[in-house]
Amino acid sequence: MCLAAVATAFVLTACDGGEYETHSTRFFNVPDGGMAFYADETLDSCGIESFDSWTASTDASDWLSFSPTSVNVPGGYYSTDWFYVKPTPNATAHKRAAMINVDSYHDVGLYVEQSPNLNITRPTATTPAEGDKLNFVLDVDPSGTRDSISFTIYSDEANLSGGAEWAGLPDSTFTRGEHKVYLNVMANRTGNRRETSFTLTSAAVSNIIIVTQNVPTTN
Repeated sequence: MCLAAVATAFVLTACDGGEYETHSTRFFNVPDGGMAFYADETLDSCGIESFDSWTASTDASDWLSFSPTSVNVPGGYYSTDWFYVKPTPNATAHKRAAMINVDSYHDVGLYVEQSPNLNITRPTATTPAEGDKLNFVLDVDPSGTRDSISFTIYSDEANLSGGAEWAGLPDSTFTRGEHKVYLNVMANRTGNRRETSFTLTSAAVSNIIIVTQNVPTTN
């Protein structure tokens, strides 16, 4: 916590010679619309500034915590703090959302939502699975190609399982960060459209990545 004395510029003089007290509480460094998390994302932060003591609470304490939960601000000072928001991994099939309510001289709130999906950027999600869960479909070249899957992991360890030999067998274990996995896809000489799927799992949350391949066209 950082405490600082209130500068004279923040004190307004009343018509009768008295002084108005300054009262303000606000979050800052928050995206428009509040804070959004992926399913395996369990920590983010923003700032909170207040000229008054405050206490934070939420009705979603079964999956959402934060720190600090309260700050005492003496008269004539203001505080600036980093506010850490910590949802648990979302292993449900549904998006969940909650408000963090800050009780102060002027009450404020912070909207938090968490997707049930992992942060998969390639392929893009194209079909619903269950609830708010999505399937991600990659349609690869019938003649064979080198293609890729891209995603960001927020837990300490994740794995990619499943697939078939014709779609390539990529690395299976990943650490926190951005990853691009290459697939060395074979030409489809079966005479039929084929499909396989990979399962990406992080923090006990999984998404299905479907790979499809048509038969090459003949001239």
